[in-house]
Amino acid sequence: LDYVSVYNTCKARLKKSNIKNMLGTKFTKKDMSEFDIVINCTYANINYLLSAEARLKYQFEVCEKIAVEMPKDMKNKSIVVMDGPFMCVDPYGRTGLSLLGNVVHAIHHTNTGHFPTIPVAMFKDLDKGLVLKPKVSNYSKFIETGKSYIPSLVKAKYKGSMYTVRAVLPNMDKTDGRPTIVSNTGNKIINVFSGKIDTCVRASKLIIDKLSEVK
Repeated sequence: LDYVSVYNTCKARLKKSNIKNMLGTKFTKKDMSEFDIVINCTYANINYLLSAEARLKYQFEVCEKIAVEMPKDMKNKSIVVMDGPFMCVDPYGRTGLSLLGNVVHAIHHTNTGHFPTIPVAMFKDLDKGLVLKPKVSNYSKFIETGKSYIPSLVKAKYKGSMYTVRAVLPNMDKTDGRPTIVSNTGNKIINVFSGKIDTCVRASKLIIDKLSEVK
């Protein structure tokens, strides 16, 4: 998946529409009164706009994605090992780099509740894009456990890590279920959780259904 291309395509379509973009603008509960309906697609921040009684508990995971330069025989190749605690390597768009994932070692910290807790040492690197020299990384564990499946991982050159908070339903570790749930809080807020890219079309149709309900 070429993330940059997807981003640019969405940005260009928004620009041609009559939608007013206010990217990078902090939205708070005080801003709610200015709008008829608010669609809450804030992923790990989904509870911030909701009242205390409307909040649900989620499992929050501080995760790491690792960018590497793979050896020539693994350039632009994608492999997912799914038997057990899986790992994966995927081309990172057209950057020439690859991203490594690991179902165990990608997770640095987990908590269940209404809001995520972030380890102090990782806070400054969170949601900053590719961090070249992060304070905390599980790179060596990614390579050590992954080389059994993909031996050429030992020749990979580390290029940096990306960090974010993932939100999933609690008590789903055995199945790793990640459903897309569209719900409403009263007649004002439509919540989208969690909104994976492969379910975004279905989510948009569910939002349309909810819009007709809350009008």
